[in-house]
Parts: sequence; structure tokens; C-alpha cells
Amino acid sequence: MAEKATWYGKTGVGYTYNVYGLGPGWNDVPGNYIFAKTIETKDGRKWSAIYIGETDSFKNRVGRHHEKWDRALRYGMTHVHAHTGSPSRKVRRREEADLLANRNPPCND
Repeated sequence: MAEKATWYGKTGVGYTYNVYGLGPGWNDVPGNYIFAKTIETKDGRKWSAIYIGETDSFKNRVGRHHEKWDRALRYGMTHVHAHTGSPSRKVRRREEADLLANRNPPCND
């Protein structure tokens, strides 16, 4: 069973993401994703978003071929978080915008 992480948007809505390593093997399904790194604090491990995006196909979008992949690695990316909540691009973009409004990932420029 994959580890899960909840990311909150500016609206206060929480989106539950599955946490994956950086390896290949993504499915050809739509969803939202976050390139993330772990930060150790006195209260335990926390996640920091490096890039937030949405896609029609994880297989075609996530991985070394992503235009921000190498930059995200330089920022310390350790994991990819994936949420396959909706096949609707409009819904995925709303989720992406909500998360971006609550964060300032360095690779979303």
C-alpha cells in the first residue's frame, strides 16, 4: 500500500496524494502530481512542494522527459505525489490552481 500525503489548497480543501519514488513505470491515466522533497523537522517529516502540475497521462508527463525534472532534482526532489481524482481537465486545473495559490513551488515559474 502506497504512503499517502494530504496537501491543502488556499480554499482549505485537502487533496490526498499517493507518494511514489522517482522510478519509471507510470500509468497512462490522468491526474495531478507534485514533485516533492522531504524536510526533517523536530516534529517529524514534512513535505515541501517543488513543482505542482496536472496531466492527461502520468505515463507521458511524469519522469525524466518532463521539462522541470532536472531542475526539480537540483532543488532536492525525492518523491512524486500523484492524485488520480478526476478525468476532467477542468477539475484537475482547479485543484492545481488551488494548491498553487497556497504555495510557492520554486519550479512553477
